[in-house]
Amino acid sequence: MRLQEVEIWLDVGREGRLFSYVDGKNLGVDLGDIVLVKLRERLMHGFVANKKLCSNTYCYERGLDKKGISLKNVEAIVEKSAFDSHWRQWLERSADQCHTSIFKMLRTALPPGWLNYGKFKNLESRKYWWVELTNQTPLSDNLSRKHHELIEQLLKDGGGAWQKDLLLKGFSLELLKRGLKRELIFRVKRPRENANPTISAEK
Repeated sequence: MRLQEVEIWLDVGREGRLFSYVDGKNLGVDLGDIVLVKLRERLMHGFVANKKLCSNTYCYERGLDKKGISLKNVEAIVEKSAFDSHWRQWLERSADQCHTSIFKMLRTALPPGWLNYGKFKNLESRKYWWVELTNQTPLSDNLSRKHHELIEQLLKDGGGAWQKDLLLKGFSLELLKRGLKRELIFRVKRPRENANPTISAEK
């Protein structure tokens, strides 16, 4: 499979530098995205400045550059289309008028520390409780009315729902805890934007 090579501007040195990576995880990295990458094993945020399909399939399907040096994968997309085409064109015109590089202009235009990984670290790691029905068939005689209502609600939601949404619908945290104890439901923590991740359950 032909990989997509991307050049990412990282805020290092006096004016920042371009580094080459590959979209080996098939994230759909595009121009203007803010992405998470590793530079010398340190996580950093960068701006996708250029992209191209690797021309040498034999070489690039292994994530190598033209010199045979291994290219690292982009770890994640932090923000899609953070810089659209109009913003990029404005940066290019401003850089040309000021006789400077687009990347130096980018650093000037952005708030201090905006590309700092630490600024977004907590947001990236934030996860929420997701509640799902177990495969166990409950004995109807042993269930309370509220537990029956909880099961009906989860079935209506496709088998699972966010705990926060269940609480808003009138199901108490104590009710959910009793459901966990009786193994009627299980819950896992996951990013809100991730609809169907593959993760292990926590009872």
